Amino acid sequence: LWDRVFRTDDPVSTVAVPERLTMAWLCDEAGTVRPAYEGSYEVRPGRRATAASAAEDRQRAFADLPPLV
Repeated sequence: LWDRVFRTDDPVSTVAVPERLTMAWLCDEAGTVRPAYEGSYEVRPGRRATAASAAEDRQRAFADLPPLV
């Protein structure tokens, strides 16, 4: 409501998800966005997930810090 009052709403047509933080349900086995989500999501290339980056993401999440992308 307040975003409309102050005209600060910024509609998003496509959500860009960093490759390393892609949700399992979003992509198929080949790593492409599933057809059901193609119009709403896109995978942004970046660092690939590794065991070390997953551990770092977990530590940052529990420290209330954003993930490094």
